[in-house]
Order: sequence, then C-alpha cells, then structure tokens
Amino acid sequence: MSLVDIILNPAAGGGRAGKFRDSIDTHLRSLDFEPRWHLTESPGHGIELAREVVESGSRLLATAGGDGTLFEVINGCLQSEGPLPDLALIPVGRGNDFAKSLGLPREWADACDRLMLGTKRRVDMGQCNDIFFANTLGIGLDADIADIASRRRWLPGDTAYVAALAQSLLRKRRPRVSVRHDGGNLEQEVTLMVIANGCYEGGRFNLAPHANIEDGQLDLIITPSLSRRQIMALAPLVTEGRVEEIEGYQRFLTRRASIHLDAPCRVHADGEVIYRQARRLEIGVLPGALTFFS
Repeated sequence: MSLVDIILNPAAGGGRAGKFRDSIDTHLRSLDFEPRWHLTESPGHGIELAREVVESGSRLLATAGGDGTLFEVINGCLQSEGPLPDLALIPVGRGNDFAKSLGLPREWADACDRLMLGTKRRVDMGQCNDIFFANTLGIGLDADIADIASRRRWLPGDTAYVAALAQSLLRKRRPRVSVRHDGGNLEQEVTLMVIANGCYEGGRFNLAPHANIEDGQLDLIITPSLSRRQIMALAPLVTEGRVEEIEGYQRFLTRRASIHLDAPCRVHADGEVIYRQARRLEIGVLPGALTFFS
C-alpha cells in the first residue's frame, strides 16, 4: 500500500468534513492507499501540521476540507524546509473553489479516485507579502464578504457567501487604491479588487473566468466604485462569468503588483481574512510552485 498523509479540518463545510473521515479512509484503502491522519484543532493549526508532514519526508499529502484548509496547507508546505510532496485535494468544504480550477469532481470519492486515475500538474501559487494563496486575494467588497461569511460557517454550502453579500452592502466605504503592475499604473476608488490565480470564489462567483493556474501570471481584476443598486445588478453577471459586461470592469495580467491603500483595509486570501488594517501589499506569483493531482 502507498502511504498518504491527510490533513483533515473536521470543522470544514460547517462541520460535515469530519463526518466523512471513516468513509474517506475506507475508500482510499480500497484504492490500495494507507491513510495517515492529521486533524486540525484550531485556526492556523493546518500550517503547523503541513510543515511537520513535509519535513518528515512525506511524498503524498492530501487536504480534506475546503479552501481555508488548503490555504493553511499550502502555507505550511511553502514555509517548510525539505522536498515538497505531491498534493491532492479532497473537497469536503463549503465553496471548494480551487478544486473547480483544478478540474476535480464535486464528489469527494471521485476526487479520491484521481490519485489513481488522474494526472499530476505543476500549478502556480500567489504570494502577498509573506503569505501564500492558491486561489484569490481580495480587497474591498470581496474582503468584506469573506469577513462576514467567516462568522457564518454554520450555514450550508455557499449560502453564507450570499448572506454575507447582502450584509456587506451596508458597509459604505470604497477604498482608493494605487497599483503598480506589469502593464502600468492606476489610481482609483474601487468597489473591489481581486488578484486571481483561480477562477472562482465564494462557491458560485466567477470573477476571473479567464484565469489560468498554469500560466505563470495572476489576473488583476478591478471594478470601479458602484452603488448598492449597481452591485445587486451585477451579481448575476458574476455568477455566470459574464464579468466583462460590468461597466468599468478592468482586467490585467501581471506577475507582480504593488498596492497602496489610502486607509487601512481588510484583505482576504482564499476566503481567510489575513489583514484588517492593511495599507501596502506586495503581490507576486510563484510559477509551478506545487504539484497537484487533478
């Protein structure tokens, strides 16, 4: 049997991830894998566990959880010393956004089967200051939604994100950003700014439909300052991936970006709020940083 280390967040998916442990164990054993389980016990614990697993010499590391669990695992991996293992993703979280960009099946058992039937891909990761992200980093409305949704983890599926969108409309401030990127400079007030490696976030929002996790670049997405009514009107465009129809929508491909905010702002990475008082961000891409089964 082949050994696979699995970092499981029992709280992912509103607590449903932990209920799948025995079923995942049985299924992997039927595929001739020997699971070695590592359970997270608190926020940030996944970083520590991933670092320990990598430095123990693991050759295959799976994440069982959602995007927040994956965020911790990739940070632990990229902060560690030693050869990096191949990675697998078992999507039992809430949004499972990065799994979509990897092209993984929605069902966890089918995703497990990719360890036998899938292919390995070297995919890019993003970096913000000293923090790594797999999927997206967001400022403005995007970060407000992530902040509010993080307090509604008990809601099923992507319901928390939809509820958070409605509540975030009560926050009136629109940050003013100054951005230097590979294609030039810009300064403007924004409703949201997203730096995307993957296409999706919040379960159903397709803000960067052309993003490619293997192109060595990040998509810089900007929408101008919009009213509450305009934001509600653009929701269907975002869920359907028709973001180019949003008035004032801008997209730039870049390998690096330097962002200055006119006042302290929240920032999220992969749905996790990483800053509440950010003023300056240095963004970069790590081409082909990690190898995933897909």
